[in-house]
Amino acid sequence: MQFLLKMEKVLVVFIGLFGLAFASFLSTLSYRSSRGLSILSPPSFCPGCGRRLGLFELMPVLGYLSQRGKCRVCGYRIPVQYLCAELVLPGMYMGMYLLHGLSLQFFIYIYLVGLLVYLSLVDIDRRVVSAGDVAAVYAGAAAVVFFILFGFLPDRFVLHLYGFIAVCTLLFFSVLLVYVRKKVMSVGTGDLFIIPGIGLYFSFREDIRILVFAALAGVIVGVLLISAKKVKRDFKFPMIPFIAAGVCIEIFLF
Repeated sequence: MQFLLKMEKVLVVFIGLFGLAFASFLSTLSYRSSRGLSILSPPSFCPGCGRRLGLFELMPVLGYLSQRGKCRVCGYRIPVQYLCAELVLPGMYMGMYLLHGLSLQFFIYIYLVGLLVYLSLVDIDRRVVSAGDVAAVYAGAAAVVFFILFGFLPDRFVLHLYGFIAVCTLLFFSVLLVYVRKKVMSVGTGDLFIIPGIGLYFSFREDIRILVFAALAGVIVGVLLISAKKVKRDFKFPMIPFIAAGVCIEIFLF
């Protein structure tokens, strides 16, 4: 019994370390894919001065903290969202393992949350997501549908279908209302395609809660940033990070 407990602790630590390394990889991938750069070449470099980064600088979290968030040569400020990804993703992965164990649901969630972290970084950086990013969301959703239809998951597909339709309907009327009043689109094209895809991962009630949580997170962050005069009232916030927050809240609280 004690041996099993020790092995479980080792597994939790391993999953956390995997999440840390994966978050670092996703940070690099999001930066390079947003700029059309290869993931393999050139080697990791400072965007400010082009200097090749050393081994310690590439260490997740520690590299950022040791340099106080900036390049030690040119002073280029490293965006804080990369540090946030490296702090949040390992904790999410460990928490999901403690909740679900090494189940199929666990692997679905680590795929979805990892993908949402990547999309959030891209959305914050460029406000544009590619067709490949959209395809990755729906590929995972298709896998979920497959697992449900063939009995690998106990859920009913019709509930996921209702959730998908509800998300599409609410999103359509929200965008239409904003467009009629302001004559501008309220969200980017990538958001419009990605959000319904995420809706397929969950049932009707779960999707509705996710949208509510995402809206509340957006309002709270928006009010705080505007009150602190970090952004102006007309600032266009990236939507995907708030959707990711809604998904994470749903996974852990319900």
